[in-house]
Amino acid sequence: MKHLLMGLTLALTPLILSWLLTWIAVKFLPKWGLVSVSNDRSSHIGSVPSGGGIAFVIVTVIGLTVLQSMNQIPETLYMAIVGAGGLVAAIGFWDDRGSVTRKVRLLCQFMAAFWLLYWLGNPQVQIFGWIPEIWILVSVVSVLGIIWLINLYNFMDGTDGLATTQAILVLAFAFFVSDHHSWGFLIVPLLALLGFLPHNWPKAKIFMGDVGSGFLGVLLAALLLYSSCLENPILACLTSSEFDIPLWSWVILLSTFWVDATYTLIVKRMNGIGFSKAHNQHLYQKISRGYDSHVKLLLINVTIVVLWLYPLAYLAFLQPYWGFALALLAALPTLILCIWLRAGRP
Repeated sequence: MKHLLMGLTLALTPLILSWLLTWIAVKFLPKWGLVSVSNDRSSHIGSVPSGGGIAFVIVTVIGLTVLQSMNQIPETLYMAIVGAGGLVAAIGFWDDRGSVTRKVRLLCQFMAAFWLLYWLGNPQVQIFGWIPEIWILVSVVSVLGIIWLINLYNFMDGTDGLATTQAILVLAFAFFVSDHHSWGFLIVPLLALLGFLPHNWPKAKIFMGDVGSGFLGVLLAALLLYSSCLENPILACLTSSEFDIPLWSWVILLSTFWVDATYTLIVKRMNGIGFSKAHNQHLYQKISRGYDSHVKLLLINVTIVVLWLYPLAYLAFLQPYWGFALALLAALPTLILCIWLRAGRP
């Protein structure tokens, strides 16, 4: 019984520590100027502390470092997450405090992408059994995909709890389909996010900011690469068979995010509006305004993920051959909603 209680206490430490650090952030970050003030493009009213993602970033890095000291996480994955995630989180925290130029932010994202590929290699892309073998081409697409994923989480972090719950759902799926040898490096960020969520739940007391959204983008990119990588000619890919999740399962799980962001930005660009121009015309923003409720938006997203995306992601996990087709099928509900609710347009 004593050992059980000790193990439970150690297991829950990331959750408790994350909740506590976020509570402290709510009190002190406004004094450092990290505040999000509402405007005509915001989905919130009033002033809310921002940059709270620093709490789960710190907890995740500490937790993974402890696991690394115990040889419970592969060195390649640890170096990838801490190196690239630390860089993106640092530049994000700097941006939350003031303003970072797009060139500096993009440069750091490119550096993070190259760092991930150096340690983890390219993902294995399978389209009906065909696997592209041109390493340079796959590497270029991988770099662009990682940068897109980092920015994707930034674009979709615009309403209370949405980015947090989505990451929790993705990590939870990976946790349940993976071997117990992989549970450690999945449960640490999962519990850290669960500790952050009560403060970010509608009505949010704090936002994760660029420091949190950027780190989550890197984290998910690292897990995607580690679970589905090809051999890197620079550094051998050391993916273990206990954590083998096809690329398309990850794409399916993130469908509500990447379809919304991609469709909205394409429509904006077609209407002559630049990608970097602030707006509130994403599908998720239109839904939250339509219902005048962030909670209802969360319930809609969770319902789509659990009842539609989970089964398709699991089918792709069991039958990688059909992954591409399943990913297209997974995108349909969000795409239909984007067209119906005129995402990207006033």
